[in-house]
Amino acid sequence: MRISAFAVAGVLTLAAAPALAGWSAKQTHTMGDKGGKQVSEMSYGHHKLRVDNPDKTTIVIDLLSGDFTMIDHDKKTYASVTLDELVKMQNEMIAQMKAQLPNMPPNVRETIEKQLEKQEKARTADLSVKKTGKKDKVAGNACEVYTWDGPEGDVEACMAKKTAVDVTSFRDDAKKLAAKLKKAGVGAGAASMVLLQVADHGFPLRTKRTMKLGPQSIESTTEVQSMKKDDAPKANFDAPKGYKEMGFKEMMMQGAASGGPPRR
Repeated sequence: MRISAFAVAGVLTLAAAPALAGWSAKQTHTMGDKGGKQVSEMSYGHHKLRVDNPDKTTIVIDLLSGDFTMIDHDKKTYASVTLDELVKMQNEMIAQMKAQLPNMPPNVRETIEKQLEKQEKARTADLSVKKTGKKDKVAGNACEVYTWDGPEGDVEACMAKKTAVDVTSFRDDAKKLAAKLKKAGVGAGAASMVLLQVADHGFPLRTKRTMKLGPQSIESTTEVQSMKKDDAPKANFDAPKGYKEMGFKEMMMQGAASGGPPRR
């Protein structure tokens, strides 16, 4: 999956802020019946979420300021964008897509129009999350199964109120961020980041998504394999020293050309 982009504001002085419980986790991602498993790593600390993808790219989301940073370790480059800038880019992309609709074949145009309409409604809407009553265990943690219909298809997630590590601080940050996203007009449209969308209900340990592409559909599964307490230094959530900064649009275009990083 690929990642799209996200954020939340709030200022705390060091003296007033409670001690954050940092953690790291390993997760697998499988696309389709014949897709091989990919492994990525997540870490949380200093009000930031970091995702290290198998293609040597890293995504860092600042849950307080709204900054979103993409790092390419092969090219030793990075790019950052604010929430306002991200929303502006999203609006521009939607406008460009709508401008191209008249030139598309009728069946393709109809499919894309429906997708755009669904995504635009989701930008200011809350997810309609439903409890199924099913329970399971993932990576040794008890979880409950929830379902909802997202802008990219149906989603099923097994979510835990408690995990092997303390995720309270992360869930608090994620809830604030989700509210900011909704206010900014992103909301449930940030379909890739289940962690941010459903923090009210728990921490998603396994997520199954069925993406609808016209008459076809593709199923993907992301599952946490292990979690541990991890108080990583603040520098771990910044671009490494010596990396060259570039424009965010330029980096996104490069990522699209090469396939891009998988999404959470």
